[in-house]
Amino acid sequence: MNIAIFQILIACGDSTAQSNLETPPTQSASSKDEQTPSQKEKTVTPKEKTATPKEIEKTQLAANTSGMPNLLKGIATDGCDNGPGIFGAADYFYNEFSINGKDVIGSETWILYPNKKMATKWANEGIQGSCKVTWNLKGKTQPVGRKGDLGIRVVNELITTTCPKEIVNKYEDTGKTITYDVLRSSDGTAKFFFSKSGKYVGSGHHKGDNLQFITEKSCRWF
Repeated sequence: MNIAIFQILIACGDSTAQSNLETPPTQSASSKDEQTPSQKEKTVTPKEKTATPKEIEKTQLAANTSGMPNLLKGIATDGCDNGPGIFGAADYFYNEFSINGKDVIGSETWILYPNKKMATKWANEGIQGSCKVTWNLKGKTQPVGRKGDLGIRVVNELITTTCPKEIVNKYEDTGKTITYDVLRSSDGTAKFFFSKSGKYVGSGHHKGDNLQFITEKSCRWF
């Protein structure tokens, strides 16, 4: 799955919603740093209807994160009222991975918390509060690029969104290749980096063959 606020790694294209970490927040969302343009046709999310959070839960590929901390609990959702633009949002990229042998599946979710101006604009479009864009991720493990003890290479597929159609139309990345290096520690924590550049993406946890991470808060302007 392929998407001003957060940041993460990509090789051959470090790309996806998280790609924003490798590129300025004012640019496209989705792990796009160093990504190779996809030759695949883009999947366009229907413009007439947005999915509900329940629909996202039903369709996305998820890892078994039971026993791991809830990385979305207590995150800051404000602080993006003053910037280069009027309409802004605090955003995060949250990723989960499950590894089976050399196969990797998971999902990436781009979460946006609008500032007051953007919240009013979204409310007029029928969007209340935050919104999400979700991609499924499928791929393989690979040798580590620059740092860490695990390499991951996945291709994203845009599956659903609860965001306004203009955001989906602008950030409809799909079919993008993203590569990460993961540094797993004995205390259960994990750090993620884009494997080609070595740039830090986010932190999270690992347990067995499952991993999760979240980027730091960023401000995106529209």
